[in-house]
Amino acid sequence: MKIVCTLLLLKCLFLLIKCTTSANIECLYRPDNWTASGDVYVCDNQNNLNIKSPETAVVTSSSGIHANHLSNNHVTAYLAYGRNISYFPQSLEFIFKNLIAIYIQNCGLRMIQQSDIKVFPKLVELNLGNNEIYVLADDLFAHNLIIKYIYLSGNEFIHIGMNVFDSLTELSYLYLIKAKCVNNYVENSTSLVKKVIKVTKNSCFNSDYVEFTAQIIKLQDPLISAYCKYQNQLIKFNQSTFFNSALFTLKLNDFLNNKQNWCTENHERIEKIDVLGHQVDIKLVIIVFSTLLVTLLIINGLFEVM
Repeated sequence: MKIVCTLLLLKCLFLLIKCTTSANIECLYRPDNWTASGDVYVCDNQNNLNIKSPETAVVTSSSGIHANHLSNNHVTAYLAYGRNISYFPQSLEFIFKNLIAIYIQNCGLRMIQQSDIKVFPKLVELNLGNNEIYVLADDLFAHNLIIKYIYLSGNEFIHIGMNVFDSLTELSYLYLIKAKCVNNYVENSTSLVKKVIKVTKNSCFNSDYVEFTAQIIKLQDPLISAYCKYQNQLIKFNQSTFFNSALFTLKLNDFLNNKQNWCTENHERIEKIDVLGHQVDIKLVIIVFSTLLVTLLIINGLFEVM
């Protein structure tokens, strides 16, 4: 009986973990016509995915009624608007294998990386407008060379890589309206796109950002002079928009998880800094997990008595 109860508890725990690290997309499937992609069959995301960390960004399934006996293999466009997606949905390519267009708008998306979109080599249209993206890395579109349409307006860019758009020879629509470091757009012109890219290089390349991210290795080496100075600067930047760039903070993941890397004088100051640059109450986390463990032990004990 005890073995059975233990197995049941482990199964419940597995389901709990699965629920907190994966998501189902509820789709309204419909045909549409998009600017660069033409006729598309869309999964219009109807539910709130609540992707608030990289660990909860895995999408495992989709649901909804397909039109005219179609299936997920016919879906060529994904649309999410206002769905609390702080991080790009992972494994989307296994659910919708033929995506050529992705719209994630007004979702609080904090970052976009090469690994997020390289799995969509046929991508023609990408709209990430009105989110909270701060950085575009140089290699972002290295595997999306046929992309024609990029909409990034309404983001708070502090740095756009010098060569991020250079390899996109088919790009003819580029929107960077009210994007903090730039305010420009081009529609249906590959030649004018080049001019906007040139302006963007001049106004959005942030040498301070590049330099500061290069100092991360120095943060971990106590033999380097100004060891504590760099750490103090990092803690200070925790309160700023600059530091809150998810791309930057994720690079510090291992470092922030190892308290031994920090100067003794900074130990107390980092107690409430998590790997994403936000504030977290460590004591509260311990209490929650302790309560869960005690509850499981009590339930197990009751079954053992029975």
